[in-house]
Amino acid sequence: MGSVMYLLALPLHQLLGWNVPALIIVTGGLTTLYTLLGGIEGVIWTDALQSIVLAVGAVACAIMLPLGMPDGPAQMMEVANSHGKFSLGSFHLSLAEPTFWVVLVYGMFINLQNFGIDQSYVQRYIAAKSDSEARKSVWLGALIYVPISIVFIWIGTALFAYYTVQPELLPESLQAQIAEGKGDGVFPYFIVAGLPTGVSGLLVAAIFAAAMSTLSTSLNGAATLTLTDFYRRFIDPEASEKRSMVVLYVSTIAWGLIGTTTAIAMIQVKSILDAWWQLAGIFSGGMLGLFLLGMLSRKAGNPAAILGVLLGVVTILWMTLSRTNFWPESLSVAASPFDGYLTIVFGTLTILLVGWAVASLFGSPPREDDTDATDNLVNSTTQTYHGIIPPLVTPLLGRDELDREGLSRLVEHVIDGGVHGLFILGSTGEAPSLSYRLRREMIDAVCQQTDGRVPVLVGITDTAFVESVALAQHAADAGAAAVVLTTPYYFPAGQTELLSYIRNINAKLPLPLMLYNMPQLTKVWFEQETLKQLTELENIVGLKDSSGDLNYFEQAAKLKAIRPDWSVMIGPEAKLPEAMQLGGDGSVAGGANVTPRLFVDCYEAQRSGDATKLAELHQRIQDFQQVYEIGKYASKYIKATKCCLSLMGICSDFMAEPFHNFREPQRLQVAQILNELDIP
Repeated sequence: MGSVMYLLALPLHQLLGWNVPALIIVTGGLTTLYTLLGGIEGVIWTDALQSIVLAVGAVACAIMLPLGMPDGPAQMMEVANSHGKFSLGSFHLSLAEPTFWVVLVYGMFINLQNFGIDQSYVQRYIAAKSDSEARKSVWLGALIYVPISIVFIWIGTALFAYYTVQPELLPESLQAQIAEGKGDGVFPYFIVAGLPTGVSGLLVAAIFAAAMSTLSTSLNGAATLTLTDFYRRFIDPEASEKRSMVVLYVSTIAWGLIGTTTAIAMIQVKSILDAWWQLAGIFSGGMLGLFLLGMLSRKAGNPAAILGVLLGVVTILWMTLSRTNFWPESLSVAASPFDGYLTIVFGTLTILLVGWAVASLFGSPPREDDTDATDNLVNSTTQTYHGIIPPLVTPLLGRDELDREGLSRLVEHVIDGGVHGLFILGSTGEAPSLSYRLRREMIDAVCQQTDGRVPVLVGITDTAFVESVALAQHAADAGAAAVVLTTPYYFPAGQTELLSYIRNINAKLPLPLMLYNMPQLTKVWFEQETLKQLTELENIVGLKDSSGDLNYFEQAAKLKAIRPDWSVMIGPEAKLPEAMQLGGDGSVAGGANVTPRLFVDCYEAQRSGDATKLAELHQRIQDFQQVYEIGKYASKYIKATKCCLSLMGICSDFMAEPFHNFREPQRLQVAQILNELDIP
């Protein structure tokens, strides 16, 4: 941020005549202010507009510079060529100077850092509508990066030729700076003195735009990291929305002050570009190495990562300090022989290789977060959905009003309980009774709250084909992992019609599809032959069976012989152990809304073969089923679940119409059962 603020002040110094420190303070304050007021939305909108201005201004300058040569554009080429300005540098295999190879390797590593882990880039990926849009932005940015860089390199070359043949156009103060190796003021001077008034103003605006774009993104990113990675982690994990906003505001101001102070301190630097590149290498090497270690090694745990980072930091400090006046003359023999651009390369490789070696030598098992969190719901090799996936209730405050606070507490409650995924807008979620607007709000809220910690499955069942597809697209844009679809209801379909329907809708879906067999409510089964034919569609990844018929479930599980990547999940939660013994992969258990840890522990006990623990846990699950015996009709399951959550203080028990929540006598019965089972 300091480098950008300093560069931003140079053209304004030439234009306005103000001293550079004052300009740094003003521009830093203005950028901090609009970042503070606009947040990430303000950053993105201003970036989009500013990028257009920057590109137009740069192209205008690149054209006008050669045309301003006394003998025409050919003279520029001749002068630049005679001074070696078109040279790519030395091709010697030396690591002690900035040769072509050193700069090439540096460029590879710094751009891997920029496009892969830099917070300002990642912010834009997250702000995209979907993963596919984020991927497009990566490719678009990478492709535009090359021609934009060429334009500015061309401008630098043209400036050299322009003032080499016309040195009298430069004021003596700038000529003195150039003699000292400080040429950063030449381009700003040309903008003000060498271009027509309109073009000059446009280019000043372009430079101002580019700088403010970078600054605003950096400020927003630094403030966000301060809140999420420091304040919420170490000071107040339960910070309210209001308190979080205060922290963001204060952090933005603080980082703005730090950037402004750094910019003033950099006034004496000879070449801002060299300083920028070297500082980027120093501060990026550690982070890039740590990220690569986490991505490439499944065995590297905290000890390997910590040792790698420690040695990586030592390497970076050695390569940085040994080339400065801080390095004692007595240790000159131990000074780094490598060029400063290689700091990011050696820092990254040290962390990666040391961490990898430590993990390999000590034979650490694959990290738990690889097998449980990263794969939480989807096994990375077989793509099999497994575990305990609660079908979330939809907390409501009114007919068409989502209980956002209650939903937030519910999501945290089940994730803290160790569930392997979330299923929203199913039967338990009262999806058919919700407006499309509220369904979309539910999708957005859950995906945002979950934030990738566990995958989210979204129910898209509807009587209208196009509405199911529209919900699926919205789910994909929000970041859901898959969609779930049962047989169309109201008008029962025959198996031939059902097969055609699933094939047609599957072709339109942007996400993997899990089938949902719920004959008690839809009046139609996915018959075994139909399921067998649907295994031919790779995008269909499994079945949730809520029929309660274990013979049917067993036959469905046998389809995994045809599709090993299929998942078969049981709906009736009390049958979880039996279903897993028949080849099932887990349960979409409504009771996991209330007591998620109980169901997760039961699942793990079945997997590990701990019969004693399994019997104890399964008995508790069966005892919990008493709450479902209160009330009448199919809606009693939803009423009981919402009543439990209400009594636990998690969310409202308001029911979607036409249903009513439990009245006081039923609530007392539910409370008694929870008390007997010691469920808080």
